[in-house]
Amino acid sequence: MNTVPQRVQMNRMIMVVFGVMALFAAPVQAQMLLAPGESYTYDFLDLQDFGDGYVSPNRRGFATFYIDPAQSTSGATYRLELFENNTGEAAIATVNGSGNVTANAVNAWQDRTGAARVTVTSGNVFFEALRVNVYSPDGFGTYQLYSSDLVPVPEPGTITLLGLGAFGLLGCVLRRRRGQGRPCGS
Repeated sequence: MNTVPQRVQMNRMIMVVFGVMALFAAPVQAQMLLAPGESYTYDFLDLQDFGDGYVSPNRRGFATFYIDPAQSTSGATYRLELFENNTGEAAIATVNGSGNVTANAVNAWQDRTGAARVTVTSGNVFFEALRVNVYSPDGFGTYQLYSSDLVPVPEPGTITLLGLGAFGLLGCVLRRRRGQGRPCGS
């Protein structure tokens, strides 16, 4: 027998929905603190066209990860690896460093797809944003620039998906408690 009146359950559900909506309405703090051994990977399938006429020493792709030194451990280091398609293959460029680190790979990402991964090697690193650029010959002796522009780390879409998953799980649990519908995940 259900001891909580249905109206009380509905009011609780409404409060939960408004709470979740408030979380999504709040500004997203898209920054991430990583400890030694932890990684973050940025996969991209297409980059924005920023036009042609750019000067570059060669066809190349590069990625820069930006950190907040005030919130990172002093002297913290990390490894930045670039991959032509995905992290399942050998890295095409690797750089170790601290602060804002950039890795370059000649002829990389001419199809404007690939991946960049950072792995913290010492200390804690507070990542704020990243940028991926590709310079491709435009036929006029200069280069076409394709860029991700500045992307918050992790991407706000990732945070939104995590929140929606939590909201879905909550709804599933509430439905199961009321004895309505199928068990969660079936």
